[in-house]
Amino acid sequence: MPDVYISVDVETDGPVPGPNSLLQIGACVAGHDHGRQFVRRNPANTEFSVWLKPLVDATPYPATLRWLGEQGIDHAKLYDNGAHPHAALTLFASWVRRVAKFSKPVFVAYPLSFDWSFTHVYFHRFLGADPFGFSNAIDIKSLYMGKAGTTASRSYKGSMPKQLTKTNWKHTHDALQDARGQADLFANIMEWQP
Repeated sequence: MPDVYISVDVETDGPVPGPNSLLQIGACVAGHDHGRQFVRRNPANTEFSVWLKPLVDATPYPATLRWLGEQGIDHAKLYDNGAHPHAALTLFASWVRRVAKFSKPVFVAYPLSFDWSFTHVYFHRFLGADPFGFSNAIDIKSLYMGKAGTTASRSYKGSMPKQLTKTNWKHTHDALQDARGQADLFANIMEWQP
């Protein structure tokens, strides 16, 4: 079964799923692999974004609230304007299935541990299952580490060759825009022959 690589970025009001809330999910197809060659995404109709209502029992970090304010996002207004997590995750799961079609969806993130942990917990809490499963995921930093033959501590974006980090998307903490930039980074590394 071919793979479809889906770049996912999330914005939250703190570092821990459960005590903190998932506020935004952004995702886009980064590319496909049929076992012979990676093919970069066709961006038409391959993007997803949703804002979520914070969990009532969540305690946002003060620094996160300041950052949200700097971004023009009112955490309190998300209680009224954000989608209920069940509705948001239902939409996201449907989108994942639609873009994957007959391919296996693979969750791609930088860093994987943060974005995947929030979406995985939310998928199971609100839908009872994760469309990515529990192991269909790739950490972009680890992908670079393996291809470059270097250590984890030397596998941050600033240490990567400039041609790998080239993207038209500035990192702004809008989940969709950041997912687009991650998709470019992932595709650049996949195509790279060090």
